[in-house]
Amino acid sequence: MRYLRVAFLLLAAILAGSRDVCAADAAPGLEHLRAGRVDEALKHFEAAMASNPDDLVTLNMIGAILCMKDEPADAVPYFERALRIDPGFVPARKNLAIAEFELGRFETAGAHLQALIDVPEARAQASLFLGMIASESGRHDEAILHFESAGELTGSQPRGLIAFSRSLAAIGKADVSQEILAALRTREDLTAPDLVDAAEVATALGRYDEALADLDRAASKDADLPGLSRLRVECLAKAGRHEQALALAGRAATKSPDGSLLSLVAGHAERAGDLDVAIKGLREAIQVAPHSEDRYIELSEFCVKYRNADLALDILDIGLQHLPESYRLLVQKGITLGQAQRYEPARQVLSRAIDRQADHSVALTALGVSLILAGDMRKALELLGAGADRFPNDFYMHYIYGFALDRSRAEDGDSALGALAERHLRKSIELNGEFPSAYFRLGKLLVDRDPEAAIHNLEAAVRLDPESMAAKYQLGQLYLDMGRRDDGTQLIQQVGEAKQLELDQEQMPQFRAVKTLSSAR
Repeated sequence: MRYLRVAFLLLAAILAGSRDVCAADAAPGLEHLRAGRVDEALKHFEAAMASNPDDLVTLNMIGAILCMKDEPADAVPYFERALRIDPGFVPARKNLAIAEFELGRFETAGAHLQALIDVPEARAQASLFLGMIASESGRHDEAILHFESAGELTGSQPRGLIAFSRSLAAIGKADVSQEILAALRTREDLTAPDLVDAAEVATALGRYDEALADLDRAASKDADLPGLSRLRVECLAKAGRHEQALALAGRAATKSPDGSLLSLVAGHAERAGDLDVAIKGLREAIQVAPHSEDRYIELSEFCVKYRNADLALDILDIGLQHLPESYRLLVQKGITLGQAQRYEPARQVLSRAIDRQADHSVALTALGVSLILAGDMRKALELLGAGADRFPNDFYMHYIYGFALDRSRAEDGDSALGALAERHLRKSIELNGEFPSAYFRLGKLLVDRDPEAAIHNLEAAVRLDPESMAAKYQLGQLYLDMGRRDDGTQLIQQVGEAKQLELDQEQMPQFRAVKTLSSAR
């Protein structure tokens, strides 16, 4: 959201002679404001404050004028000072709330606005801004209630109407949302940011042509508005006009050569099945930004996904020619080799990556996975055990070590390994309670010893990853064993015979995605 300029609520009250502007010596300052001489007005009230530093009206006026000058951060202390003198001074609290909103400090702004809800003269404005905060925060049902409470004020302000439309679209009331947008577009007072926000809502509604028209209109008002090209590219890509989106992204990349727009188009094209455009976009992204690790990683992952590991490795080698010391590219190459079952070269590359930086936990887990997949469990346990000690807060390290311990327990029948596996799997869950694989592995480990605990963990795994056939199958079998035949049968049927053939592979450890690592590391 591009935040609402506070002047529309401040200036109207000031020039209408509201009760917060009543001192006789305020008249010259007001005259300056009426004539548009904002700096002169500010000087007048600053001079007045010098002789009467605790005057509520003067403090509030200085803050309001600073907001009108688009300096809300400088305005906040004046409003706060006025409220320390008189916590019940409504004009200052209202203006402080709006200034905090303008600064994106939604929690603080919301607290002040809630304090104004029961003040009759401030209720509509408080409701309007609470609605916009709720909409921006994704609390759309709450936002709609606030907008309705604000009444005519919502309808008079473009920012409020756009947020209202956004929230209506989010709860499935697309027709009403579209009606609001259509009425909004007839207004002559829309700014370029207003039109961009309207385009975002239209895009969410799937009204791509209307969104593009909004963006054209925004560009006619401010061709240099930040983010305009990106929104246009995204809208074209979502509309399935991938070639146009790619061409526009290419032109935009000449001004901001990071390749991210081209990658964005490639992602949309791939999801739509337009693989030629997807790979073209990723290649062009590399050409635009040959020193960006992300671009090489994206293209190599694309190639692996479509079963061309050799091309992925060629791309990573090109990246390493440009960035020979890149930890992330080395890790990605090691992972790609491991995925291609070329375990010895993978170990060599990952070992090089480990030497590149002190925080090498991702390379270490990747090396551990390669050792597990290659069947060298002894070395895997030794490596991952040391890794868990060195990186005690890495949930994935504990998970992979727990996996290796559990696999060894199953093969050797060593109960001590099982206890150690349980400890590390629980530690993984403690560090990341949203990681389904750790719940699944722990649940499977506990099946014989503690079926109820096993059910609890397997249910968590299915809840966090409803697509996990292995977790569903294991949970279904356990339900059947525990006499819950209906529940068990339902899950087993969801898995199906064909899926059961893939369960062993699904349960194998996976390499960690390198793209989750910051390129700045």
